[in-house]
Amino acid sequence: MPNDTETYRDDSFDNMKAFAAKHGFSFPYVIDATQEIARAYGAQCTPDFFGFNAQDELQYRGRLDASRTTLVPMPIAIFLRQ
Repeated sequence: MPNDTETYRDDSFDNMKAFAAKHGFSFPYVIDATQEIARAYGAQCTPDFFGFNAQDELQYRGRLDASRTTLVPMPIAIFLRQ
């Protein structure tokens, strides 16, 4: 399992599906319980985002942002939203 959902219940798949619905995610939200897919794609971090275009071509791979455990500085956050 990618995350310890027993210790971190907020990371459970049900909670993450509810989060996705609340925030209007328009893309499929799935869980890789065995990490088979993560290994196949060579994922390096958690989360490791893979962004594909309509032709299923990889357009981006990496972290969501530069924040890691701290917030992204405001000018960068504004730039990323544009």
